[in-house]
Amino acid sequence: MSKFYYGQSSKNSQWYFRLKDNNNETILSSSEGYNSKQGCLNGIDSVKRHSPYEQYYKSFTGNDGKHYFTLYAANGEAIGKSEGYNSSYGRDQGKENCKREAPTATVHEVTGAYV
Repeated sequence: MSKFYYGQSSKNSQWYFRLKDNNNETILSSSEGYNSKQGCLNGIDSVKRHSPYEQYYKSFTGNDGKHYFTLYAANGEAIGKSEGYNSSYGRDQGKENCKREAPTATVHEVTGAYV
């Protein structure tokens, strides 16, 4: 089962999350830092609600030649972004993994240095 990990950055005091799969590989990271712990938890909840639906994803190729996807909320705001994949196939598999795993992923706070 995949897990959300979230915590406060020691660099800027913002809160961030990551969704990791069973192999501890990052599927999705928060697209922004949050000012509060509750804001970050709300971001995770938004990922859980929006991730099963294809219409909330945008796939693209970055300037680095890697393939990415971004997950958006219904209001059009980005809530999560993928890591770079070497192929569009890998990206699409990552997106399917996000659709399948995020809605039921458990949530865990990380204490100490994060991000």
